[in-house]
Amino acid sequence: MTSTGTGPDVDLVLLAEDQNATFDSEYHRPADFAAKVAHLKELFPGGPKSFLDLGGGNGRFLDKMLEAFPEATGTLVDVSALLLSKNKPHPRKRLIEGSLGDLDALLGDQKFDVVTINWVLHHLVGPSYDACTRNRAAVLTESARFLTPDGVVVIAENMFKSPMNAASHIIYAITRVSFPPFVKLARPFFNTAGVGVCFLSEPAWRRQFDDLGLAVVREHFGLPWPCSRATKTALALLLLYERRHGHFYLRPG
Repeated sequence: MTSTGTGPDVDLVLLAEDQNATFDSEYHRPADFAAKVAHLKELFPGGPKSFLDLGGGNGRFLDKMLEAFPEATGTLVDVSALLLSKNKPHPRKRLIEGSLGDLDALLGDQKFDVVTINWVLHHLVGPSYDACTRNRAAVLTESARFLTPDGVVVIAENMFKSPMNAASHIIYAITRVSFPPFVKLARPFFNTAGVGVCFLSEPAWRRQFDDLGLAVVREHFGLPWPCSRATKTALALLLLYERRHGHFYLRPG
């Protein structure tokens, strides 16, 4: 059973808690995390003093950031009570339960040096593909509003290489089907079956950042994900030819 979260310009269809439970992990590889710390030290010579982690789940990423920057405080927002319960207590970390569609009500006029959104934007699913685009735009725009004057929004996302972003539309259509027998069949391949997921190609991510007036000031990328020949064949049927993750550091204008 899914629920909806709706803010001023957001119409979200949320994952059920049994689906959220599968995300009780930390997806940053050691090299990715080290690169992220190095970039933030370059962008903030004295180190960032405040973090806002949107959709931060079990808090493992934010805990590591607070360890790397011992003078910083962190605020974590997540809609899943289950994942929030996985957080270890930390004297410099605050937890807020709520939807990313309600950030204005949850955070008011607070400001942060760094807003992180790790592998969350593709889950801001709406009842149509265009609604997914609007949801991402609204959350990214709101995220930038919470920045200090020299702050950055740091995005970690999967990038699916596909002509004209076709795989994004195909996978969204497949995972949005809510017919129970189909959901049961698709769930082993797509945890988000019945709700939806909206991955993008790298050019599509860049277009959305540019459309919102967010400039990429730093970036780094992971290697293409290894997969078997059979998996490559199956992905090709979805017009999907390569998967990897990227990290983008964004500033307004």
